[in-house]
Amino acid sequence: MDPSTRPTVFLSSVFHEVIGGTSQPTPLRKQILGIADALPVELVAYGMPPGAELESPGADEIVDRCFAAIRSCDFFVFLRGHRHGTGVPYFDDPTVSSYLEMELFAAALLQKPILILHERGVEPEPHLRDLLLLLKDSLGPAGYVIDDQAGLVREFKKACIGLASGLLPDGPQSLSMVPDGLSHLRTCGSFRQDLREPALTFLGGAIGQVAKRPNLDRASRLLDTVASGQRQHTLGLAPMGHGAALFRLWAAIRELMSEDADGPYQPEAAPLWDKALGLWASRASWFGVHGHNFLGPLAAINQQMELRRRASSIIADIDVREPLGAKASALYSIAGRMGDRHTALYHYNQTLVLANQAIAANPQSSQGLLSIRGQTSMQMARLGRPWRIWDAYCDHQASLNLRTKLSASPASIGEAKTDLGFCMLLMGNTFGGMAQMKEGIALLRSDPSPVGQAFLARGLRKLELGAKLTLNRSLARAVHEERMLVANSIEAIDQTR
Repeated sequence: MDPSTRPTVFLSSVFHEVIGGTSQPTPLRKQILGIADALPVELVAYGMPPGAELESPGADEIVDRCFAAIRSCDFFVFLRGHRHGTGVPYFDDPTVSSYLEMELFAAALLQKPILILHERGVEPEPHLRDLLLLLKDSLGPAGYVIDDQAGLVREFKKACIGLASGLLPDGPQSLSMVPDGLSHLRTCGSFRQDLREPALTFLGGAIGQVAKRPNLDRASRLLDTVASGQRQHTLGLAPMGHGAALFRLWAAIRELMSEDADGPYQPEAAPLWDKALGLWASRASWFGVHGHNFLGPLAAINQQMELRRRASSIIADIDVREPLGAKASALYSIAGRMGDRHTALYHYNQTLVLANQAIAANPQSSQGLLSIRGQTSMQMARLGRPWRIWDAYCDHQASLNLRTKLSASPASIGEAKTDLGFCMLLMGNTFGGMAQMKEGIALLRSDPSPVGQAFLARGLRKLELGAKLTLNRSLARAVHEERMLVANSIEAIDQTR
């Protein structure tokens, strides 16, 4: 089989285990590498063939390679051994999160099909055990096999042969694995009741007890680097992509976790948890982790609100306001992924309720919320409520007017122009709508930050669709190429689909 056409399997494991008091190559990994050439798949690890000579790249480069390889693989195989692996040296003092942990986290984030091979009698270190418990409900379709080494090698070969034949190993794929199914499982009652008493929380609410003490200083440094939007590169500071930001945020969250169930609600830790969950909601949104996912933006926002409520009894000056705009945005994105009209309208109605509440509370700073409400009305018009298109137009025009009045940045005004232009196009004003969108895109290009480039990619998607609707194929192709280039450069996976 041509290697370029063979499915790709990412092999995740530590390179060495301690056996009989000495460090030796991981036996199961060694056996799998020994049969690699006879398999109908391409094996990769750390973005290069397993067993290849490893140089000593920096932490970011290793994590970037890991992420790129997992993102492009067809199947993820995790060898569950004893060791948790080497901490990631983002600083001189490595994180609790190891490179092995980052691999499994990436597979969970990308919802890759996973096969976990667990050698009978080998128990994981506490940090690895905690990781598997934390991610158990966030992994994609997975198979779990416990056997001796020979049996695990046979299972691995069987999986690879099946993959090459177009079949994935059996896993718990069910209604719960699709967006509509997760929505039904992880919401409660009417859309208003679900807003009052959300059932979805970050990691299923498991942010408390793990077998470690927290390191608040290291967590704070990790959070500060994410908030800066930049990281060190071989040529100096460079924008931090959304995937790289989520790896650091995961490392920060792991540093914040402790053996004390009340640890997140203490005066020193609560502000850091609040910052981590807020940053997570933003970065995960652009990364595309939408839906009723325990690692998604909505889960992080619900957890942030629960944190604020509980911590308010201990910390007098903590912000207890609900992040209505962020939650409305998360629910809007979820609604767009629903296949069922009724379920989509359920979440669009939730979005409208939150947007209306936030606009009423602070009408003079509601430009972003007007945009969200306008987008929601456009989608509801598509779902059989055509009168909503006029509501959308009014909100987008109001958003643009308010941004202009407040002397917002060129990119912010460009976002509003692009939204308004797309709405005008759908209302039949083809020439005016396309002109408005092109003006907006030119302004959006002025913001080079990762978030600014993500808004640019989103605007380009609308311009691309507008070009297709007006049968301007050459413009559609050019805009598509720019959109993919921009989105991939900052890991805004949500805008590459």
